[in-house]
Amino acid sequence: MVDDSVLRVRFEDGTEATSPVQRFPRLLHATPKERSVWRIIGKGDGIHWPEIDEDISIRSLRGEMPLATASSEKIEEVLKLTGEIYKASHRLREISGGRSFTPDGHFVAAVGKVVAEYIYDLRPVSDDVRFVDAVSSSGASVQIMLAGPTGTKFGIRWSKGSSSSHADILLCLKLTAEGFQEIYNGSFPVELVEGKPAGQVQISVKRLIEHNPALLEKAHSFASINGFLPAQLANVA
Repeated sequence: MVDDSVLRVRFEDGTEATSPVQRFPRLLHATPKERSVWRIIGKGDGIHWPEIDEDISIRSLRGEMPLATASSEKIEEVLKLTGEIYKASHRLREISGGRSFTPDGHFVAAVGKVVAEYIYDLRPVSDDVRFVDAVSSSGASVQIMLAGPTGTKFGIRWSKGSSSSHADILLCLKLTAEGFQEIYNGSFPVELVEGKPAGQVQISVKRLIEHNPALLEKAHSFASINGFLPAQLANVA
C-alpha cells in the first residue's frame, strides 16, 4: 500500500516493512492510480510499478544494507568536500577581479563516477574501456556524466558503427546545492547524436530533459536523493 507519505509492504511470513515515500521520487510524484498498478519481479526480489517505471528491492525495504546505503556517509563526505571546493572557487573569483577558478572537467567527471557507482550500485570499469564508465548489476554498460552547478551541457561520448560504439545506458547527473539532480537515466539516446561527428557531442540539459518526458513528469522536480539511498537505474532490455 502506498499513500502520500508511506510505502507499506506485508510479507508472506507476516512481517511488515514501511518506508517514507520520499525515498522513491517517482512514487512520490505519482498519482494514486499509477501507484495502484504494481507486480512482483525477480522471484520475489522486488516490486515493479509499470506506470512510472519504478523498481524497489525487497532487500532495501527490509532494511538490509547493500553497498550503496552502507556507503552513504562516504557519499555525503564526497559531496560536502565538492561543495567546499566550489565555494572556495567562487570566493577566489570574487577576490581576484573575476578570474575563473572553476574546477575542470576531469574533477567533475571523477566526482560523478564516485557518486553514481555507490548510489546506483554500479561496478566501475578500467579507463581504457571506450564510452563506458561502469556496469550495472544486470550487466548493462553505463556512461556516467556529471555537470557542475552552472553547467548547461553534457559531452556525450560515442562513435559510429557497431553496438559497442556507445554504452547501453546514459546516466546524466547535475550538482545542486542539495546534492545532485538526475537529468537523464535511460537507453543511450542514439537519435540525439546521429548525424553529428563521432567523439564527444555536446547536448544541453534542456534537450536531455525534453527527450525523457517520464523523468520530467515524475522525477525532475525532486532535487536530490534523500539520504543518498540506492537509486533505480533505468531498466534497459
